Amino acid sequence: MARERDWWQSRVTACCWCASTGCLSTGFRGKFPAAAAVRECLEETGIRCANPRPLLFYHTGLDTVYNPTYLFYSDEIAGVHEPQSIHQQEVNSSEWLPLTGCLEMITAGQIQDNFTIAALLAYRVLRGCG
Repeated sequence: MARERDWWQSRVTACCWCASTGCLSTGFRGKFPAAAAVRECLEETGIRCANPRPLLFYHTGLDTVYNPTYLFYSDEIAGVHEPQSIHQQEVNSSEWLPLTGCLEMITAGQIQDNFTIAALLAYRVLRGCG
């Protein structure tokens, strides 16, 4: 989990907890989502994950916006921590958090974005935790 700067509500809230997220470049939409997930993890945590596996695919809304969303997970790390790769303008800090703690943070309002909530709940089901 990365504590990211909340640009949309920066005047109201300084930051929130969320999973690493990013966008595919315009010319590559739908072509390399796993590579984008690896890149975003590195840029937001300094960790280069390896062998990302699909977790969930969904659309944030089908009424007015075309926004296919790919979620990946990885249990593997390639190399060592690379703090120099973190985009400081996007991330305040990052840390390892247990899944149960993350689920409690949802109900406490510390995790509020739909991407992270969907990722945590899907991962919980994948791991057979309920």
